Amino acid sequence: MQGLAELYLEELRARTSALFPPDAVYAPLEVLVGRLVDMLVGSAMRHRGFYQVLQSGLVSADLQILSETMGEELTRRIAAILAYKAPNLTETQRWGAAFTTMHIMRGVLAALDAAQAEAHA
Repeated sequence: MQGLAELYLEELRARTSALFPPDAVYAPLEVLVGRLVDMLVGSAMRHRGFYQVLQSGLVSADLQILSETMGEELTRRIAAILAYKAPNLTETQRWGAAFTTMHIMRGVLAALDAAQAEAHA
């Protein structure tokens, strides 16, 4: 399971890097948010079973750390984009917005998963 988690998270990391190249700060915020949503939803749907296990909390401490590390990387990238897009925000506000964005995405993914499970029941 550890090897699978590492492959899954490495794929997510590569997709994230492609979403947020250095010039991403010049893209409209709506475009960046759309790309992030599409990437996260697509990844979660491609690896639905693994995503469910990872989100269940019933994983090893090592897998939990890998998952948290990926979430932190995404949060950092969102905060960096916000630093450019909203320079009037304090660092605390940027981190708060980035953290909130990640939690909203987790909620959206959970809702999509529940709707998909209901559709297949």
